Amino acid sequence: MERGCVEKNTKILIVEDEILLQLTLAMMLEKMGFTHITKVPSGEEAVELARQEKYDLILMDIMLKDRIDGIDAYQQIKELCGAIPIIYITGNADPMSKEKASRFGYHDYLIKPLAFEQLEKSIQSLCASVKQGG
Repeated sequence: MERGCVEKNTKILIVEDEILLQLTLAMMLEKMGFTHITKVPSGEEAVELARQEKYDLILMDIMLKDRIDGIDAYQQIKELCGAIPIIYITGNADPMSKEKASRFGYHDYLIKPLAFEQLEKSIQSLCASVKQGG
């Protein structure tokens, strides 16, 4: 599998501090056929897991109840592991956060509440861009 091309055996890391949203995202992914899903509530845990395990896709909240936010967590992950496709899923529509996130790159920036179709479309476009070499 090309790194970043989303397939059913793709390893996905969900970083979301609200347990209900964590479970909802996991259920959405399972509905799409994904089975290798890891969920963590903090940016620090995400960094530690990424250090230990190779993930193909990260779904990351930005505002985490943690010492580091989702953008800082991804910056650390990127420094440790290289670029991993990331989709930010956040309640924060603030342009400053989106600008900060863009400094480290992302595939998509989705605003909560999130519909299944939005996530599915984002993941499908990720695979299409990887297949096209982008």
